[in-house]
Amino acid sequence: MIDTLSFAPDGKITISGRGAPKGALLRAYVDNAEVGLVQAGGDGGFTLRLPAATPGPHALRLDALDAAGRVLARAEQGFEGVAPPPPPPAAAAVAETAAPARSRIVTISSGNTLWAIARDTYGDPYLYVQIFEANRAQIRDPDRIYPGQVFTLPE
Repeated sequence: MIDTLSFAPDGKITISGRGAPKGALLRAYVDNAEVGLVQAGGDGGFTLRLPAATPGPHALRLDALDAAGRVLARAEQGFEGVAPPPPPPAAAAVAETAAPARSRIVTISSGNTLWAIARDTYGDPYLYVQIFEANRAQIRDPDRIYPGQVFTLPE
């Protein structure tokens, strides 16, 4: 199961999930092109960083392989590639300013929860409240989020 799919400011994608067969090799594909490989942990969990995708719709596939290379299980998820933010305009004069808060985004897929996203993003599931607060305009109930929603993940 793919739990989270998040985009870094440089456009690179991080996916994480659970439920893979213990020690299975996981091969990731975007639009049927291989983009990554990782071994599942003893608990079936995994995290994998993938290259940036072009803006627009894409298909992510994750195959769990046995030692002979046969597919044991498969997870698939659609996502929207996002354009990287434009570079900041050149400053006319050098001035000291506070660095702006950085954020990432995540496209919600079936089975995602704010709890799991916070756990995988921040290492602390209780920080789901930060995600909820940052996306309050889209979330009426933190227990009900929907596939296709795009949330900001504050840093």
